[in-house]
Amino acid sequence: MGLHCQLLLVLEDVELAMQTSKEKVVVKLTEYVKLQLYDPNCWWFSKTICAIIAPGLCSPVILGLPFLSHNRIVINHHAWTAIDKTTGFDILNPMPPPPPHAPKKKLKQFFMELQEDRKLLVAELKMVCTERL
Repeated sequence: MGLHCQLLLVLEDVELAMQTSKEKVVVKLTEYVKLQLYDPNCWWFSKTICAIIAPGLCSPVILGLPFLSHNRIVINHHAWTAIDKTTGFDILNPMPPPPPHAPKKKLKQFFMELQEDRKLLVAELKMVCTERL
């Protein structure tokens, strides 16, 4: 993946859960990488975490409860959602973020538009009055 590996300060021994032989197989974990994940459209990104490298896994990255908790992600298995509670972004069903609100008009701009509308109103009123007279 081209990530910069760093050595763990305290080495970790883990026992393999699914080994082929009956013997206990212990693997020493010695390295970690700093990892920040993005959705494919770059609308959402996770906080940077330190991920321990475990050789021979069935998946390139396995995210656990500490990752979910650190990034405030709530999973609903029934609805098939993984929502970041900070941003409201659903990682499993990405939608583009809503467009930003239009900026509020400044008071001066509001009055300038009001004066223009008033001029049109007065002109229309004069036209209607002259037709009636």
